[in-house]
Amino acid sequence: MKTVISFYLIEKLREHIPFVAVTLRATNVMIVWQLLMQMNLLTKLVNIVVHLFQSTTMFISIGNCPNINIKLLIMCVSHEHLWRFSAINESRKYLANSGLVDRAITRQLDWGIDVPIKGFDDKKIYVWIEAVLGYISAGKKYCEEHGLNWEDFYKDSSSLDTYYVHGKDNIPFHTIIFPALLIALDENYQLPNHIVSCQFLNIDDEKISKSKGNGITVKDLLNEYSSGSIRYCLTYQAPELKDTNFTPEILEQLHNKSLVGEYGNFVNRNLAFLVKKFNGIIPDGNVDPNVISTIQETYSKVGTFIEKAELRNAILAIQQLVKFANRYYDEKQPWIQVKQNITAFNDTTATCIALIVNIANLYEPFIPDSSNKVYEFFGISNPNWEYISIENGVTLKDVSILFSRID
Repeated sequence: MKTVISFYLIEKLREHIPFVAVTLRATNVMIVWQLLMQMNLLTKLVNIVVHLFQSTTMFISIGNCPNINIKLLIMCVSHEHLWRFSAINESRKYLANSGLVDRAITRQLDWGIDVPIKGFDDKKIYVWIEAVLGYISAGKKYCEEHGLNWEDFYKDSSSLDTYYVHGKDNIPFHTIIFPALLIALDENYQLPNHIVSCQFLNIDDEKISKSKGNGITVKDLLNEYSSGSIRYCLTYQAPELKDTNFTPEILEQLHNKSLVGEYGNFVNRNLAFLVKKFNGIIPDGNVDPNVISTIQETYSKVGTFIEKAELRNAILAIQQLVKFANRYYDEKQPWIQVKQNITAFNDTTATCIALIVNIANLYEPFIPDSSNKVYEFFGISNPNWEYISIENGVTLKDVSILFSRID
């Protein structure tokens, strides 16, 4: 299906934008050949015979199409507040410094997607043309299989907001090539809105390399760690604005410090006390209104960060609420209040319960397994991502440790 739909898109493009078939002249090849010889780059080609031949390649005429040039420029300028700085800088380079040029869309390969145009039977579609058009192809196929209207996710409207997440080495394909293809189609496709260009995640301060064999697969990580620990670490260490580093040691440190020592400790010492002293029954108490405001402000901050694709800032904001919760608990000293002022203890407990369930709810998009575990403690089902209130008198169910320490 993906191939068929992509063929359809290629055929539609031919109606709206000129394709230029260019013959690679032997004289140009000889110039390149001579340069290679001068640079001694052929010394490694021992016993290899190199043949020169002419080949006809298909280009998309971006550089010579004013309509595409103008619309691309408008898109880039008007969306800069939604793009990461690396995407802005790289796109400016193509639009201003070097200018837009025609881009080859075919390759001389034995494998790949055939070019459905006469005279190019021996060619394949360049992968980064097929790949970006495949966003639409794959999306349409998914929608057809699940009874959804695919146009709701691709055709421009005020209710549609699109995000394109990719590595920094693939920026021009998402900010120049893909939008140019959509403009050429002239079928009201929404141009890329949020461009989420990521930097590199290194392993042990080295770039991941197949030749070095220093990569770590998710499958291997799952054999050693929980999905929640992996998700938390990779979000915390996400290379959103700069290259970052990953090691199992970093994962273990973050897990033990943030998830066990801060978040898990706050949950466990509150709930374990209720189970031990009150048979797991939440006492009647009033939630501190200032704490409610703090929780609601955190929802607002985290929601904004998520919408801006700043996921690292989102979990940092949640973890700030966890730190606040621990300070609140320590300042109120409920282990003393329960002996001296039961009303104050009940209010502190109600407030801490509100913090627990809402921290879990805030964390649900990032570490859902632990959030679902908290929901089960309180009998919560299918909560919305907003402030949750817990009624007094609820009995906790099957309370257990939220996170175990990694030693």
